[in-house]
Amino acid sequence: MKYDLLIIGSSTGGPKALYNIIDKFDRDLNIPILIVQHLPVSFENSFVEVLNNKSILTTKIAEDGITLEPNFIYVTKGGYQTEFQENLRIKVIENNTIGNFAPSISKTIISAIEARLKPIICILSGLSAKEDGLSGCKLAKLKNFPIIIQDKNSSLIYGMQKIIKEAGFFDYELDIFDIPKKIYEILQLS
Repeated sequence: MKYDLLIIGSSTGGPKALYNIIDKFDRDLNIPILIVQHLPVSFENSFVEVLNNKSILTTKIAEDGITLEPNFIYVTKGGYQTEFQENLRIKVIENNTIGNFAPSISKTIISAIEARLKPIICILSGLSAKEDGLSGCKLAKLKNFPIIIQDKNSSLIYGMQKIIKEAGFFDYELDIFDIPKKIYEILQLS
């Protein structure tokens, strides 16, 4: 199966985990990366700046109406939902929340699948409040899309991943330093 994008969901402890992943990606990745990080409103600009300093790939804010391009990293906006339209074109909507999270990891994953995209899903460190990520991973598992979760030992907070693991909606539970290699392996097999 050829995959269209990598969706990375994270919350508390996620930025540190992200830094250890994105610096391993180069232009051979050849798919876009969308980071759905639970962020306060207006924090994404400084977050993008830090990610740009950590990665060879350019990081941008996921703006309404853009089409995600390969070898770019996009960060969703705090206080907004990011949904997919046709192809890799996104729509950014204010306050259209699932639970209390905007952006919602599950909403983004479900939207990608409903738009007939084929994502690789990666869930990093995060609180388990409102179970964000669970319903998205459930649908991804039903559609046989690969789901990677960060293991307990390398997580600052083992919450979202624990709930997803307990539900059985994952394929790989890995140390943070093994995740980039697994993503490349999945892409090479597609």
